[in-house]
Amino acid sequence: MSAADASSRGRKPAAVDLSVQIGALRLRNPILAASGTFGYGLEFAHLVDLNRLGGFVTKGLSREPMEGAPGPRLCETPSGMLNAVGLQNVGVRAFVSEKLPVLRKFDTAIIANVFGYSVEDYIGDPGLGRRGGSGRL
Repeated sequence: MSAADASSRGRKPAAVDLSVQIGALRLRNPILAASGTFGYGLEFAHLVDLNRLGGFVTKGLSREPMEGAPGPRLCETPSGMLNAVGLQNVGVRAFVSEKLPVLRKFDTAIIANVFGYSVEDYIGDPGLGRRGGSGRL
């Protein structure tokens, strides 16, 4: 049902069901803040009501913390900006212990972007604390 249909039937547009299903993951709407643009999510909580998003994808998380590339990390060009942040991140364990408890207070899907450089980086429990086997944080 479109927002116009909802309005013509006397319903608020907010009553329209925008939920989507991706495998076992159900999102309240299809709006996801993309990895690389939204940090760990908390950095934007003062600008965006995280509860209104369908979810967000965290910045990339490695098994161990990474400092990233040395500066300068940004370069202006006539065609735009180049960046070389170098995948700086706190690591999976610090994310789970420090950031995830605060993020769980929001009613939105948290999708962890985990990366590695070898098969060993992905084997076993990366420390993300899965619940119920769904892979949801």
